[in-house]
Amino acid sequence: EYRWTIYDDHVPFARRGIPAVDIIDFDYPYWHTTQDTPDKVSAESLERVGRLLEVWLEEILPGGDEEAAEIDLLRRLAAADDRGTLAEVLDRSVVRVPAGEFSMGDDGGPANERPQRPVYLDGFEIDRYEVTNVQYWRFVQATGREPPPYWPGDDYPPGQADVPVVGVTWEGADAYCAWVGRRLPTEAEWEKACRSTDGRTYPWGEEWDPLRANVGLFEGDVAQPRGYTEPGLVGWGDD
Repeated sequence: EYRWTIYDDHVPFARRGIPAVDIIDFDYPYWHTTQDTPDKVSAESLERVGRLLEVWLEEILPGGDEEAAEIDLLRRLAAADDRGTLAEVLDRSVVRVPAGEFSMGDDGGPANERPQRPVYLDGFEIDRYEVTNVQYWRFVQATGREPPPYWPGDDYPPGQADVPVVGVTWEGADAYCAWVGRRLPTEAEWEKACRSTDGRTYPWGEEWDPLRANVGLFEGDVAQPRGYTEPGLVGWGDD
């Protein structure tokens, strides 16, 4: 007798008419791993994968091509075999910054930031979250590149897998982007993405607020886990 195993988090898919059983078929290698090595796979990790799959389906399937969406998921799973876990691959989500003008520079800033002027950019996408220690670690392991100087050896500090990687050179960042099929943003793209939708000096307004940014201005400040920024702060769908 042959039976399907369906996880609890697939019940909402079934109620909405989405082929949840296909997902079990797709991620069978990961299900098999969890059955054989429960000591290496935490319940929190499995729950996170389930949430990512649900978010991915909600973004892709409504009004779209279901077959194309399934093929895209298969390709992502194939990439996961070489570049990390399923969760890491699916969590490379992006936000879309639309085409248009924005105010670049600062009249009161350093000479190379003056004058403030309108700059037009085509639309572009930028990663929703910073590159984390564990993501960069996989790159280091796969390519043999030198790890950041703040790591204790060849591994990132314990308990900081989901914290943004720091101390990376421009060359290292550029190589990482190429490895994952991306590129670094230009200065103009980065500034537009950071300035929100109306050209404010800071995403939240004109006055500096150290409680809304973690930039290491004060002793004891450290990088925060991915997703720490206040939802909706910038305005590009950064929730």
